[in-house]
Amino acid sequence: AAIDRFLLGRVESSMFPLANLREHGIDGPAPRSMRFWLNEGPAGPRQVFGLTREGMAMPQMPGAAAADWRAVAAALAGRRLIGVLGEAGLTGAPTLLDHDEPAFTLDLGDLRIPARPDARLDPAAQADRALLVGWRRAYHTEVLGTPAADAEARAEQDIAGFLARGTHRILRIGAQPVAMTGFNATLP
Repeated sequence: AAIDRFLLGRVESSMFPLANLREHGIDGPAPRSMRFWLNEGPAGPRQVFGLTREGMAMPQMPGAAAADWRAVAAALAGRRLIGVLGEAGLTGAPTLLDHDEPAFTLDLGDLRIPARPDARLDPAAQADRALLVGWRRAYHTEVLGTPAADAEARAEQDIAGFLARGTHRILRIGAQPVAMTGFNATLP
């Protein structure tokens, strides 16, 4: 509960650890189940470092000093990391992708959807699976830097998960599919 409260106080940058915590729990068998290290203060956690079973690090370390990051590095020694979502305090490791992608917040009242009568969103399950896998493979190689030898299997796995969870949609302009979108983390 203390971790949940701490992360909810930073919801704009904590969607992934919060969603994983609620969906997969702590130290469960799922690849996205979470493990946490806490830096406690008098009123509860003041810093939280989350790690999924598959190795995605998710730090929430406001005001972290060099000593805090050294403690994280020691806790992670010998563990496989596949990525970091959040503030970067771990440096010097080889990476496929190493740049900041800032998060953003938008009040839904400020969302503007262009009027386009020939556009519609359909469930991804209504699109050609080979097209979806091709788009996802391109995303893996062009955006994430996934080696080509691994991109096909990762794309297949991702699309299978999207379809099973019903989380993704295809944008069509007329009958032509032009884009895919979806939710990869949700909260009530």
